[in-house]
Amino acid sequence: MRNKAGFSVVEVLAVVVIVGIVATLGVVGYNRWKQAEVAKDTSTDSSQQVASAPEVKQTSDLDKAATTLDSTDFGDADATDLDTQGNSF
Repeated sequence: MRNKAGFSVVEVLAVVVIVGIVATLGVVGYNRWKQAEVAKDTSTDSSQQVASAPEVKQTSDLDKAATTLDSTDFGDADATDLDTQGNSF
């Protein structure tokens, strides 16, 4: 009589397929989480920079405001990213 030691090819193949599916779901979930974190960091940075923009109360404050805004690094933000009213520039 034959001794049945080990696993059949079908059993090993089933385990490999299941591990592949679980790994795929994990990678997709990680990528979504990473994109959400990057989007959250980008929006937080832009809103903090806009909030810290100097307030212009008099015409003489324009030079100071322009200098401050010129030195501010908005990263990859486009003008449309900072527009909250839906206007296009």
